[in-house]
Amino acid sequence: MSNKEFKNYPDVTNINKSDLSANSSLAKMLSLVGSNKRVVDFGCATGYFAKLLREEGCEVVGVELNPEAAKVAEKYCKEVVVADLDYVKIEDVFEGQTFDVATFGDVLEHIKNPWQLLKAVRRILNPNGFVVASIPNIAHGAVRLSLLEGEFEYREVGLLDNTHLRFFTRSSVGQLFSESGYAIQVEDSVHWPLFNSTPYTPNLNKDDIPSDLVDKVLSDRDSEVLQFIIRAYPWSMATEYNELKDKNAVLRSHSEKISLEFQKSQAELQRTQTELQRTQTELQRMQTELQRTQTELQQAQKNWEHCQNVIEAMKSSKFWKIRQKWIAFKS
Repeated sequence: MSNKEFKNYPDVTNINKSDLSANSSLAKMLSLVGSNKRVVDFGCATGYFAKLLREEGCEVVGVELNPEAAKVAEKYCKEVVVADLDYVKIEDVFEGQTFDVATFGDVLEHIKNPWQLLKAVRRILNPNGFVVASIPNIAHGAVRLSLLEGEFEYREVGLLDNTHLRFFTRSSVGQLFSESGYAIQVEDSVHWPLFNSTPYTPNLNKDDIPSDLVDKVLSDRDSEVLQFIIRAYPWSMATEYNELKDKNAVLRSHSEKISLEFQKSQAELQRTQTELQRTQTELQRMQTELQRTQTELQQAQKNWEHCQNVIEAMKSSKFWKIRQKWIAFKS
């Protein structure tokens, strides 16, 4: 028998798809579910997500702990089952029924044994069925910095919701689904800045925290992740084959890219080597030409010196002296 306190859900059933921010769990989950699906929405609250799903042509069956919220959700769901997921057997609740999608909008962290629940959900999914879930990230930087200040204060909502029984990081989300027999096909996230004041994260004063510590926290890729958004398929040989096939395609594409880059590098190297060889040949030609020019210059120098010697010899000869006197006499 359940003795849980009921959460007070805000009335957001008037929200429309056009009102949603792209950086919201509802928008991201709605996109992952798709249209015209038969959906079981676990923890449907007042049916605000069911309303959005119905507007996408989906048929929704809700499951909700709070009977008052369930009553409101009936307006948007084909059926709403009031049940405590920690105490009921999913197979019994939905005997003879199957679904295309099972959704968990910030629900799994409230469950005592989410592994057991996810395993049970596999049995009510159609052959191509899948799970879509949003899960809060306890490794958000605001929580980390609060812990370093010795603070871990529960709240009515958000990452430190006082009804959370489980806390998850990116790694433990992966383990949860893997150990429950699922392969995560899509892993998205909702982001929230570290120092934005909000009911969903601990409030921090940036001026009170050393800047190098802030930089260290922000260097982690999940430091500003508020929620993880997951789409996961039940694990099977077909799933494994498709996953390996996808990985093989990625590796092949990567290999082809590397091969093209290698060929390009080889061609560039060949071009460089050819250019180097041409430059070396040109250098040799220029050196040979320089050597020839220097030889010719040396020969010209010798010839010039020889001519000078001949001229000097002529100037000192008797004939030259007589000729000079004759020229002087004639003039």
